[in-house]
Amino acid sequence: MLSFAIFVLHFLLASVHYAYAHYEDGGPFAFDRKSADYNNQFISHQAPILVLENVRVVDGMGNAPEEAQTIVIEDGKINALGATGSIPIPKDAKVISGAGKTVLPGYVMHHEHLYYHSLSQVPGMPYLATPSMVTVPRLYLSVGVTTARSIGTYHPFDDLKLKEGISKDILIGPDLFLTAPFIQGDPGYYQLMPEINSAEAAKREVGYWAERGFHNFKTYVDISRSEMRAAAEEAHAHGKNISAHLCSVSILEALDAGIDEVEHGFQSIAADILRLHEGEEVGFQSNSTMDRDAKLGEQFVMTAGMDFNQDRRQCRFDILFGPLMMDLDVDSTEVNYIFQRVIEKGAVVDSTLGGLARLLPNSILPPVNDEAKSFYTPQRLAQWEHEIKKIHSKAGDVTIFLQKLMELDYKFWKAGGNLVMGSDAVSLAGAVPGSTNLESLELLFMAGIPPLEVIKIATLNGARALDLFDRGTVAEGQRADLILLNGNPVEDFKAIYDIDTVFKKGVGYSSARLQDSVRETIGIIN
Repeated sequence: MLSFAIFVLHFLLASVHYAYAHYEDGGPFAFDRKSADYNNQFISHQAPILVLENVRVVDGMGNAPEEAQTIVIEDGKINALGATGSIPIPKDAKVISGAGKTVLPGYVMHHEHLYYHSLSQVPGMPYLATPSMVTVPRLYLSVGVTTARSIGTYHPFDDLKLKEGISKDILIGPDLFLTAPFIQGDPGYYQLMPEINSAEAAKREVGYWAERGFHNFKTYVDISRSEMRAAAEEAHAHGKNISAHLCSVSILEALDAGIDEVEHGFQSIAADILRLHEGEEVGFQSNSTMDRDAKLGEQFVMTAGMDFNQDRRQCRFDILFGPLMMDLDVDSTEVNYIFQRVIEKGAVVDSTLGGLARLLPNSILPPVNDEAKSFYTPQRLAQWEHEIKKIHSKAGDVTIFLQKLMELDYKFWKAGGNLVMGSDAVSLAGAVPGSTNLESLELLFMAGIPPLEVIKIATLNGARALDLFDRGTVAEGQRADLILLNGNPVEDFKAIYDIDTVFKKGVGYSSARLQDSVRETIGIIN
């Protein structure tokens, strides 16, 4: 018995010694520093001084492209930029020929998820969220997303570790600005999210995660107005921003509550128009394209009995996706008034057309191609094909709804609104991270926004909305976060899909190698 006790004591002492010996390296469960060597296989260009010679430059500020330019990259920044032949090339530089190619700033995306949804066998819980520290970040970077703001999480500590791993060049992905776990009311819409039932609870939730390093907060569809206001006040007290996926609270109410950014564009604008006609904001008896007794008859019947003064209201998707939205005149007095209020408040609007277009049946985007399907495991792909048939059979063709959102994004941009963008890709229905970002860009272009302005939305606008001034443009002194395309997106916007290299802090990653490394992985925990 004594010998066994001595053995246990020796074992415990050895364990303590092992843990102490590894403490300075972050402990036995810290990131493996050898991972950085493994990552070298994805790097196509790396040198103390890199030169991109004779490239076309789209600067991200909306200016016309500059032909035959030379970019000198040193210490992760753009050290020099100018016409080829006028910029001296250091003799020890690695020179990359850019003839026929175009350089853009790296994308700064605002609505990215660090997980993917999987079908669930749990009754009443159709989807589970699977965290991804490998596949999703690599796919984002592979298409040129060099900075990404996540927009809500079920796995906060995974996200914090992912951000740390990327910042130390141990894991591969964009620079991350993290949003804390979703803040939804009680009862909530989605079972995996925490539920709050008071303004005090909202403040506690925000305060807890603000102290743990999260950059942003996001309220979800079933929150009350008082809870939203309390969350916004607490976020601002910590120097953080707050976004909102709106439904139970309207856009105008969210602005009054202090929300900084409206997610999913103007998807919830129908609720605001109904409130305007209730006379709470302004009267629209004249100069209005809406006829309450005719066009909106069906919609107002649906809302009979709703108390617009009630603090907590049920999220009504039948209103958001109802006849009012389908028949919406985007040039109406109501829409222009809402745009004006958003602009006056200085709020940001986040367009997420790609994720929605993949989730809902429409005739705007072509069917998901084999390239996107190749990232799913065979089992998850079979689930997805079954899942999409079920979703589409229930939803019907919603091309009109998607077209209205595209028109609203275009009109808001035209009015001078601060528009940013993201993918909202959670791998449902073929919404693959990376490819869905590019589809979101293409949908803004299809909405009528010129190519140079779409690129500005995805780069400069995104950076400035995160208070980042060291990226978002191609200019001397900026971080060398760049995308090297094989074509010219100003002449053919589909050139955005033909990516040669993505540079992050001056290191060039092969888009093809990153993508090849994660095929058949969506559906497993990685």
